[in-house]
Amino acid sequence: MPNKKLRAFTLAEMLVTLALTSILIMFSYTGVSYIQKLLYEFNEASSFLNNMNEVSMRLQSLFEESEFIEESEDGKYIFYLDSSQSVVNIHEDLMQVNRFNKVEDFPFMISNRRCEYEIIDNNITNKRIVKCLEFDVYFKKQKFHLIFCKNYDAKTKLKLAFDHGSN
Repeated sequence: MPNKKLRAFTLAEMLVTLALTSILIMFSYTGVSYIQKLLYEFNEASSFLNNMNEVSMRLQSLFEESEFIEESEDGKYIFYLDSSQSVVNIHEDLMQVNRFNKVEDFPFMISNRRCEYEIIDNNITNKRIVKCLEFDVYFKKQKFHLIFCKNYDAKTKLKLAFDHGSN
C-alpha cells in the first residue's frame, strides 16, 4: 500500500481557531450583558413612568372631583367627595393613595412639597383648605415637578363657612 498523507489541521491552526473563537465569545457575552443592563434600566424607568402617570391621573381626578381638600397633618391630605373621603399621604420616600378603602403605595423620592391655601373666614374661626399642591419627584438624576390646583366657587366657600360656623 502506498503511504498516503492524511490531510488535517495542524496544532497551530487549531490553537488560532480556538483563540479567535474565545475572543468572539467574550465580545458576545459582553454585548449580551450590556443589553441585559439596558433592558433592566428600561424596565425600571418604564415602571417609574407608569407609576408616575397613575399617581398624576389619580391626583388630578381627586382635585377635580372633590368638593374641598383639607390638610389634616403634615403631608396628609383629605379629599372630601360627595359621600366619601379619599386620603393621600405624601412622605419623603413614599406616597400612599387611599381611595374607596383601597390603599396603594408608590415608592417615590419626594421633596420641596409646597401647599397654597384658601382661607374661609366666618368670623368665628379661619378654615384653611388646600388650593394648590406642588412637589418634586426624583428618579435617578431626573426631577419631575407636579402641580395640582383646585378652584373653589363661591357656593362651596359659603357652604364651608356656614358648615364650619354652625359646628
